Amino acid sequence: MKQRTTADLPSAVVHYIREHSLFTTGQTVLVAVSGGPDSVCLLHVLSRLEEKLGIRILATHFDHGLRDKESAADAEYVRKLAARLGIPALVGKGHVLAYRKKHHLPLEEAAREARYRFLAWTARATGASSVAIGHTRDDNVETVLMHIIHGSGTWGLTGMQPDARLAFGKDEVHVVRPIMDVTRSETARYCAEHRLRPRLDSSNMSNLFLRNRVRLELLPSLRTYNPRVDEAILRLARVANEDADCLRGFAQGAWDFIAESAPQEVRLRKSLLAREPKAIQRELLRMAVSHLLGSPRDFTFEHFEAMAGLSGLGAGKKLMLPHGLLFSGEHDWLILGYTERECPFP
Repeated sequence: MKQRTTADLPSAVVHYIREHSLFTTGQTVLVAVSGGPDSVCLLHVLSRLEEKLGIRILATHFDHGLRDKESAADAEYVRKLAARLGIPALVGKGHVLAYRKKHHLPLEEAAREARYRFLAWTARATGASSVAIGHTRDDNVETVLMHIIHGSGTWGLTGMQPDARLAFGKDEVHVVRPIMDVTRSETARYCAEHRLRPRLDSSNMSNLFLRNRVRLELLPSLRTYNPRVDEAILRLARVANEDADCLRGFAQGAWDFIAESAPQEVRLRKSLLAREPKAIQRELLRMAVSHLLGSPRDFTFEHFEAMAGLSGLGAGKKLMLPHGLLFSGEHDWLILGYTERECPFP
């Protein structure tokens, strides 16, 4: 990929936003700013494009409460940067260690979930219809690799999407990624040229987190085999997206015959589901999970294989799934919901 000049970057972002219809005229957009180069670049670029895009932006920052004085300095930096740009800023603080203990989550997942719950709450409180996140092209490459490591099916190869709806219990947030066609090196150069002096998070160098190990160890190694491996991975993601769209179309045609959905439950006709090809079965199950969670995050290929396996078993079989979901079998139905149901048969 040819490197753009910093002067070209705002135009490239406008093109990407319009290509993927990320914003509509008159909407309020909440910009999540960690203080790092990517989110700082995003905030600065959008502040220059407000009038052109016809949007109103607000800045927000979430202090995870994990790095003491460093975290407090990040929050103060975001406040001052937003003031300098004439943008209202909202800063919140969480207690991720306590959240992790309560919900029995790995630290990385607990931090992510607490952050997105805060963003969902702030979006509701401010009337923002979407939250802009500073994910870059590099983040997408890393995400695809992480999904491969976790044993993903085809859907994991699609990587990050330009926009997505994420649900955490009753909290739902509409996320958009306006700079996902921009590289991390481009955001760093942009910040340097505009003297923005972003903060550097020391935890980004820790090998405790899988994403950091992928970024700092795996990708540099893969580039010795293929210097253009990033482009190869993104090409794989693009093709996987096209295949997934085709598969979704076939599954959508079967959904109305096989599924009955309610806000807290999805019922699938067991016999009809079992007749579908395996790929369509998995897609229908993905759709059922997405109906309840907004997206099938944290669901692996093995989860969907296990769910599909229940279609050939008798009544009374149950399967515990991520995020408190229960998949259970009755005589004619497979039921996905949040609460355990009693089998109507002896």
